Amino acid sequence: MKETLLTLPDGRNLSFLEGGPEDGAPVLFFHGFGASKQAIPHDTSTLFEKGVRLIAIDRPGTGGSSIKENFTIQDFARDVDFLIQEKKYKTVSLFGWSAGGLYALSYAALFPEKIKNIALVSSAIPLNDKNASLFLPSNWKVVIFTNKYLPFFSKRFLRKQAQGFIQNPDKFFKALLSQMRGTDKKMAADPVLKIQLLKSATEGYAHEGMGIFYDTTALCKSVYSSLDTINVPVTIWQGAEDIIWTIKTSGYLKDNIKNSTLKIVKGAGHLLYFSEWEAILSEIRN
Repeated sequence: MKETLLTLPDGRNLSFLEGGPEDGAPVLFFHGFGASKQAIPHDTSTLFEKGVRLIAIDRPGTGGSSIKENFTIQDFARDVDFLIQEKKYKTVSLFGWSAGGLYALSYAALFPEKIKNIALVSSAIPLNDKNASLFLPSNWKVVIFTNKYLPFFSKRFLRKQAQGFIQNPDKFFKALLSQMRGTDKKMAADPVLKIQLLKSATEGYAHEGMGIFYDTTALCKSVYSSLDTINVPVTIWQGAEDIIWTIKTSGYLKDNIKNSTLKIVKGAGHLLYFSEWEAILSEIRN
């Protein structure tokens, strides 16, 4: 995988990884909350086998991407569109994991003519949609409340969390592992995957945690276009054992995105895209 920095029109850097055949079908990967472009499997053999040119993009303040204070989901969509224009892609497929699913949907809403299809994997649901609020996990309701009414506390907490991670990443990872269950816990304990997840989190908590703070703000405050405006084919991949975003939340997406299919993977958790990587790319490609 090749890491690249693209200079945006306002002078900021946009960091991304790309791999696979240069003439392959372009697929944009949107990482999850607290993660980064490093979250993707780095073995490119499947990309060449499937004919996929994968581009994983860091959001503002993540990894090598410059901080942009108070950016919105729509702002990031325009950053991504600048990248697509630079690459001269006419259409692309979108792969959104966890909170990255909301960024993928936002891009599709703003630039529908450029989208071939979308894979939503262990995806979040809109945080500021009144209809979706009934399905939101309790921890995300706390995130929304603190971000709206106690932003100074949210900023301080995330900065302290970033400092703790930098000082002792193994301790941070053990705490994260203790919150996982079943399949996710077994997968994350794998030494190779552990290194990758730590690298992803290191970039996710870059800039002393300020990137993730502004990411939280963007997720909480942005106005989403109605999900029923999404007209391209959407496949929703959901792990049956996922306790972060659940079958219930994926069901909400299925009910509100008209041209969508829900695939529930038995025995899989929030990290299902690692075990289903080949199947997801095949679905996107075909």
